[in-house]
Amino acid sequence: MGIEFRGSYYRRDISLGKRTIKDGEAVAIWNQYGQHRQVVGPRLEYLWFSTIRFLDRLTAGMNEYLHIVNINGSIEHRRGPCFIYENPVYHQKVTVKKAHVLKSTHEVIVVTRNIEDGASIERRIIRGPQVYFPAIGDTVSETVIDTSRRLHKFEDMPVIISEGVKGKLQLSLDFAITDVESMLDGTSSVANSLSQALTVDMTVYSNVNKGNSDSADIDMLKTFTSPETFPTLFNCGKKLGLSISKLVYGGFILDAAIVAKRDADVAEEVAVMRKQIAAAQALADVKTDIEKTKLLNQREQDKITLELAAAAMRVEKENELERAKLNGKMQILKAEQEYMQAESDFKIKLATEAEAAKIGHLRRLHEEKVRLLSEYKSLGVDLNKVLEAETRGTGVPSVSGAVQMMKSALDTLENTVDGRH
Repeated sequence: MGIEFRGSYYRRDISLGKRTIKDGEAVAIWNQYGQHRQVVGPRLEYLWFSTIRFLDRLTAGMNEYLHIVNINGSIEHRRGPCFIYENPVYHQKVTVKKAHVLKSTHEVIVVTRNIEDGASIERRIIRGPQVYFPAIGDTVSETVIDTSRRLHKFEDMPVIISEGVKGKLQLSLDFAITDVESMLDGTSSVANSLSQALTVDMTVYSNVNKGNSDSADIDMLKTFTSPETFPTLFNCGKKLGLSISKLVYGGFILDAAIVAKRDADVAEEVAVMRKQIAAAQALADVKTDIEKTKLLNQREQDKITLELAAAAMRVEKENELERAKLNGKMQILKAEQEYMQAESDFKIKLATEAEAAKIGHLRRLHEEKVRLLSEYKSLGVDLNKVLEAETRGTGVPSVSGAVQMMKSALDTLENTVDGRH
């Protein structure tokens, strides 16, 4: 059985068996005698030499309806929301169609309906806002007519505004549809009818002005969009049930040949002006060169003057520098002499002080020697031996040797004293 809903694609010939028709499914069953019955689920059907075919379910929504063509040729409409199982025993064709939704009062549809006797046709205008479900036998136009005000732009219209001046005019028409019946009776295409009427008016206007030799002012085209200038156009709109507000000027495009000639004239004038400008520029260049030459000469003279002044200043600076160098050398020489004199005086002073110190030292040594000899003598030391011992080395009395000799003398004296006792 499965969970899918089966449709007309499912067909089986069953000798002996059964089928479950789920809720939401329907089947057509033919027995061995060709007798038909329709079964809507949920149902369990036992089959014996039968043919079973599942049926397609068609559903119409809120703004939809079912268009049913029965097997006998009759037609039936059922508004949604609803659904039907399409059974080939009952129906030739079942179609889900959309209703016509008109959202505003400016939206209109045209409906043609056959009268019951079939000998005549009735035309009806359906205006919004509403949802329109067609009745049986209604034929509804596929296009929704918008009756609101709009701006229709025409194709560029050829026009002659004076002799030698021609081109294409750009126009737009501001209008609204007020009488739909008149429009439907008058034309099958409002745009084509308006364009044809405008072409007639433009042809008349061009024939009147092509022999006019007066100079044309293209800007005046902005103000000639009155009903008097375009009578055919405004009369056509009136007959078609249109309310024309105004004809809007969009611009004027000159003929290509005129534009080319005008461009050639402009190019020639530009070439002449360029030559004049080039001649004036050449004269100005000559004057500029003369002024530049004068300026360069003046600059050269100023440069030479500045260079001479700079050279004189440089010589003066060099002389000052040489004088400063000479003074510096003399000061350095004087300082060197003063340093050498001070050094010599210092050396002489050091030598004098050293000599005086040496003499003083020798004097002190001599005095110390005399004192020691006196003490040696008082101690009874043989002075000749002392002098011999001292003069063996350097000939200068040694303090340490003198001390040693004094110790020896003292020891001798003590021994003498001890012997006496």
